[in-house]
Amino acid sequence: MGDLHLDRPLTLPCGLALQNRLVKAATTEQLADCDGLPTSTQFHRLYSAWADGGWGLMLTGAVQVDQRYYGAREDLAMDTTRLSEEKTLAAYKKLAETCKSKGTPAILQLNHPGRQSPIRAGKRSYFEKTMAPSSVAMDFGSSLTQRTLASLIFCTPREMTVQ
Repeated sequence: MGDLHLDRPLTLPCGLALQNRLVKAATTEQLADCDGLPTSTQFHRLYSAWADGGWGLMLTGAVQVDQRYYGAREDLAMDTTRLSEEKTLAAYKKLAETCKSKGTPAILQLNHPGRQSPIRAGKRSYFEKTMAPSSVAMDFGSSLTQRTLASLIFCTPREMTVQ
């Protein structure tokens, strides 16, 4: 059987060296500021505590790639179409410094929530549908209540195109 010692160092195929094999899983903190950036004191306090935790690697929470489509209102986002690149980079550099303050490497999780982007999460208009690889709606179950909730909260997404 393979090496099961979690406290041993590990070098990933990309060359990233980990002090041990424990990974803080990706989460959804929902602590971003109104621009979708990781600037709040509470956000940095949380990641600082995780940096102190002795992890071999930290995976950040979901960082949305388009501010129109969030999984939740307070999600992080990386969208320089609305914000200056300088402001966006400064916020994420500070996050990287917080994560690496005890030598723990971090990997940023980029995300698009697809059909799991509820109405009013993100910077799209109220009537603009989210988009997903296909136009298949969320399925909460077959009862009238479950179908109604799914359509009211998530609606049927529009299918993405190559363009």
